[in-house]
Parts: sequence; C-alpha cells; structure tokens
Amino acid sequence: MKHAKPFLQGAVLCLGLMIFLVSARANAAIVPYLQSPSQDSIWVSWKTDAGSEAVVEYGQARDRLNLTAKGTTQSLGSDYQYHLVRLTDLEPKTLYYYRVKTGAETSDVYRFKTQPEKGEDLGHLRILVMGDHQIRNENRYEKMVRAAKVKLESIYGDTVEQNVNLILNVGDQVDVGTLDHYEHMHFGQSAPLSPNMPIMTTVGNHEYYYDGKLELYQAHFAYDGLSYMGIPGAADESYYAYQVGRVL
Repeated sequence: MKHAKPFLQGAVLCLGLMIFLVSARANAAIVPYLQSPSQDSIWVSWKTDAGSEAVVEYGQARDRLNLTAKGTTQSLGSDYQYHLVRLTDLEPKTLYYYRVKTGAETSDVYRFKTQPEKGEDLGHLRILVMGDHQIRNENRYEKMVRAAKVKLESIYGDTVEQNVNLILNVGDQVDVGTLDHYEHMHFGQSAPLSPNMPIMTTVGNHEYYYDGKLELYQAHFAYDGLSYMGIPGAADESYYAYQVGRVL
C-alpha cells in the first residue's frame, strides 16, 4: 500500500501529459492557407476533419484580435471539411495578426501583410515563384519551402511576410486532382509559409487528372471573384487576372 501514492501521482502526471499532447496536436492540426490578397482583403482557408464553423479572429496586435469574420464550409469528404473566410476593409500594406477557429479547434496566431494599393509604384513588390512539385510521397517540396523561408529571412533580415508580397505557384501542385493530394501534397507541404504569405496558383495538366472539370480545384481556391478592368476569369478558375500594386 505504501507504493500506491507514488504510482497514483505517476498516473496523474502521465494523464496530464497525454492531455497536453492531445491539446497541442489539436492546435497544430489547423494550418491556415492564405490566398487572393489585395490592398484591402484576403481569403483565409483551412481544412478540418469535422465541424461546420468557419471563424477568423484578427486585429493589428497579437494580443488584441478584436475583429471577427465568418465564412463558409464545404463538406468535400466524410472527414474533409474545407473552410473559407474573406477578411475585408483592411488597410493597405498593414500587418494583421489572426487565428482560425472551427468549434473547439483553434490554430496558432499568425501574421500577414496586406498588398499595396493598385498602381502604387513605390518600393519593391517581391514574388516567390515555385511549382511543378507534384510528387506525393516525397517531401522535397516542403524542404524547398522551408529553405526558401530561411533564405528570404536571411536576405532581408526579417520575417517573410514583411518583405515578400506573395507566392506564385506555376502549376502541377498536385500529381492528381484528389483530396488526398491536395491535403498532403500542396496544402500540407506549403504549411511552413502558407499561414503568413498568400499563395496564388495556376493550372497545370496534373490538376486535371481525376478532376477533369476542376471541381476540387475550384473548391479549394477562391479565384472566382478576381477580375481586371472588368474582365472576369474563367468560370472553372482555369485562368484569371488581377492587379497587385503596379503588377498585373
């Protein structure tokens, strides 16, 4: 009996550690993906296994996320809930902190910077160009994303969102257009940068494999509202045009 108390304490400690690990894993599971940035708006997206709530809390200080935006959720599979929220009325070239929520699941707090005003010709507009990384069962794209982040921070001496406007992916971000490849290839391996830098993609031939009408491509990317000089993009989002700063 005299050993019962230490054993109980050990069990409680072990249980507490398990709860902590489960909680930490739940937070880590949600990694936002930024897209379609402009001078006054940005789309925030993420995937969860369950839950229909799509909420973003944001503000201009890490400890003051005083604004809230709600969006939509698409059920793309039995354990694939895809959330999209658009933040609007933002200030140009301004840093914002945010986190996303679906039910009890909450992401870490991240930061992004809005784009310059259309036509502004001051300073630099920097774009990181990557793509054709469709190999599902290797993490070489993730290695490239991490290496790019380290290199950019080394060159500019600050976080990537401070100095690089967006990422342009030139297509074939998946090998085949399935949920598995979008989750574990493009979104999963973009995670070191996607919560801080918006990513814009183009369609390669691999996006059409198993998804001939680009239905899953359209579901994941919010490009249908983009236009240039009143000219809209394709209905299936296979092409689009819009302006950031002085760049088309």
